[in-house]
Amino acid sequence: MSGRRTTHALRCPKCKIHKSHCFCDKLEKLPTKTIITFLMHHREEHLTSNTVNLGLMTLENVEIFLRGLPEDPFKLEKLEVDTTKTTPLFLFPAEDAIDLTEENLKLLNPNNLPIRLIVPDGTWSQAKKVYRRDFITNNTTGLKIPAVKLAVAVSGNYQLRKSPREDGLSTFEAVAHALAVTENNPLLTEDLLKMFKVMVDRMIKTRRNFHGKLEE
Repeated sequence: MSGRRTTHALRCPKCKIHKSHCFCDKLEKLPTKTIITFLMHHREEHLTSNTVNLGLMTLENVEIFLRGLPEDPFKLEKLEVDTTKTTPLFLFPAEDAIDLTEENLKLLNPNNLPIRLIVPDGTWSQAKKVYRRDFITNNTTGLKIPAVKLAVAVSGNYQLRKSPREDGLSTFEAVAHALAVTENNPLLTEDLLKMFKVMVDRMIKTRRNFHGKLEE
């Protein structure tokens, strides 16, 4: 049996880390009116350090679309955006991104529809390409989906990967802070970040205990 198969057999199928450090019992699923649409690069799907999986385990209103597959390239049409039912916003600090504040949200969502937060997941360069390529250059839907960014600089606690930016946050952290605005509920953000800290702490323990032998 290969080393990869051996380590997979020892992992929790939900939180994806070694069963001795499983943290599933520390998590709870929280409801939101905001729909979270993750655009995950396919290479992230099986990485234990990926935080979209934590989003699936802690948020009820989540959907995932894979991108980067040569045989099935991502297109904006796949999201089937219906602006009569939701207001879509692309969460990424692009050059033309609008600060995500209560005031700006009212302007972006005058009909007070549920927000559909579209969030790229992957490396920084991958996420940057998604917005430029799929939402601007190759956008054939006729829809202009505004990019929004966190209005206040926040410190991240993502110790599992190195970020190319000092203000870089993990995908999950960015969503948690954005929900404080779209849900008008800072306590929700606090609860999510507490569960995020549990994940990070357990991941670090796993890496130390197993000398980094488990892949990311």
